[in-house]
Amino acid sequence: MKTVNCYSKNDMLHKFLDKDLDTFLLRLSKVYWNEMTFSQILPKWDKEISGISKKIIKKSAYKYPGHIQAVVNVHRVMMKYYSFHLDIEDYLISERIEDVLFNDIHKYMYALRQERFKKGKGPKLATTRKAIKELKARGFIPIEEYDDFDPTLSQIMTKKGLKPKLVYPENFISSDNRRRYWWLMPHVYNIGPLIGVQGFTRISTPKDR
Repeated sequence: MKTVNCYSKNDMLHKFLDKDLDTFLLRLSKVYWNEMTFSQILPKWDKEISGISKKIIKKSAYKYPGHIQAVVNVHRVMMKYYSFHLDIEDYLISERIEDVLFNDIHKYMYALRQERFKKGKGPKLATTRKAIKELKARGFIPIEEYDDFDPTLSQIMTKKGLKPKLVYPENFISSDNRRRYWWLMPHVYNIGPLIGVQGFTRISTPKDR
């Protein structure tokens, strides 16, 4: 059984990634921007191993969907190329790999995206139907069902004009109320990218209303 008894980048490269970071990053780039984690990937895994998605969410060190999305995509690569299995033990190692290599992953993907933008290739967005399905799977609910909605705070919700109007059921601070609530909750602009689906969600602050 694999164990995470290594913590440095070199340890990870030698033990799990064949000492080749560049190849790992190239492989990861093929799935890195896939956001359909909760509506497609995890349900597919549940068909293979019943209840694996609940175990992943329960055991994960991370709370927000975008964090889990990042680790799931790493684990997909680890299963395809590095003999990892669809089980919670290997998944938690993938979580550690994503954590240790976070800066390398972010730098590589940012450079790749900038290169694509220069060539006129923007991000490939999901269809509206798939995006709504993913948002609901991530925990978004109709805004009228969010009993704890606080108009003095900020939220992550679907972009204007998109129906149904959904909101992630958690309040956040923004620059409007940072001094008053900073010790209670995270800042909406830090958390936004970890919750929404690109092109279909927005940050709503008290100034917007």
